[in-house]
Amino acid sequence: MIVQVKYYPPWETFLDIEGAQVLMPFDLLDETGLHTVGDFGNFRYLGFLNHVVQRVDPLVIYPGNYNVSQAYKRMALRLKDMIPLFEFSIPALHAQGTTLDAHATQQNQMYYKLSQEQSPLKSIDYNETDRLVNTLSTCAKVAFLDTKENVASILPFLNDNKDRVKYLSGEDSFFRVIRAWQIFPVRGNYAEKRLKFMLSSGIYFHWKAWFRLVKPPKLFHHYANWTYPRFDRVSQLDYNSKILAGLYACGICFAACVLFLVLEIWSASITKMLRKLKLC
Repeated sequence: MIVQVKYYPPWETFLDIEGAQVLMPFDLLDETGLHTVGDFGNFRYLGFLNHVVQRVDPLVIYPGNYNVSQAYKRMALRLKDMIPLFEFSIPALHAQGTTLDAHATQQNQMYYKLSQEQSPLKSIDYNETDRLVNTLSTCAKVAFLDTKENVASILPFLNDNKDRVKYLSGEDSFFRVIRAWQIFPVRGNYAEKRLKFMLSSGIYFHWKAWFRLVKPPKLFHHYANWTYPRFDRVSQLDYNSKILAGLYACGICFAACVLFLVLEIWSASITKMLRKLKLC
C-alpha cells in the first residue's frame, strides 16, 4: 500500500519561529468594530495591541498541560511581557494636569513605536497594498493573518504577479475564535428557534455568501483596482520555462513536417514530369 507522506512542521504556531513577523489588519481582533470609527480611529495602535493582550491573557493563565496550549503559552507570555495594558485613572490624570485625550495620544505613540520595532505582530490597513506586497515578496519569515474568507479573496490577487511568486494559505490557531450569538435561556424563545432554523437549513450561510458577493469587503485588491488576472500563464513564461521549451520543440517539429511535405510534393511532381517525358 502506498500512502502519501505527510510533513509536520516543528512548530505549533507560526509565531514560534524565531524572527517571524505577522501582518494583521487593525480590526481583526476587534469584535465591536468601534476602533475604526470616530475618536477611536485616532488610537488605532493602542486599540490593536490592547486587543492582542486581551486575547493572550487566557493562554497566560492556562493551568493545564496540553502540549499545544503550552506552546501557545510561551508566545503569550512573550507578548504579555512586551505589551503593557492601557490603564488610566481620571483622578490621577487630573492630578498630573493632563486630560484623557492627551494621555491616550501619548500612549498611542508609544504603542506605535512598540508595534513597529519590537512586536512580532504588525498592524496593517487594507489600503496599504504596496506595503503588503513588498513585505511578503521578500520571502522572509513573514505571514499575513486574516479570516479564511478574506485570505481566499486576497490570494488570487497576490499570485497574479510577473515574478511568478507563489503564495500559499494555511491555518494558525493562535488567534482562532468561534463567533456566535449569546442567547439567554428563555422558555419558548421565538428568536432562538428561528435562528436555529436559519443555521440548520443553510439560509443564513446563503445570505452571508450572497451579501459578500453583492457587497464584497474593500480589501487590498480593491485599492489596487484589481478585478481579474493581469499576468496570465502565457505572459509569465520566460526562456527558462519547460513549457516554453516544449513549445519550441513543437514548433521545430511542425516546421520539419512542413518541409518534408513540400519535399514530397516536389518529388512527386518531378517524378510525374519524368514519366511524361519518357512516354513522349
